[in-house]
Amino acid sequence: MNTSSLLLPYVTGYPKVKYQKWFRSTLIHLIQLCSDYQDFTRQRIQTEIHCLISGYSNEFIESELEKFN
Repeated sequence: MNTSSLLLPYVTGYPKVKYQKWFRSTLIHLIQLCSDYQDFTRQRIQTEIHCLISGYSNEFIESELEKFN
């Protein structure tokens, strides 16, 4: 797998609220693009993997997903 194409923006010292807004807007965008819940779930998992590869913590991802629900 070529991980360089999966890297997401990550800037040290950037306000956490910016990452939270980015993640939430990404989930909203996925809802708009996906045709059904199963497709959304696949895309959400793919986004989570991309976030982990890019250095976002699992705690951050889980926290944001819980807020989104």
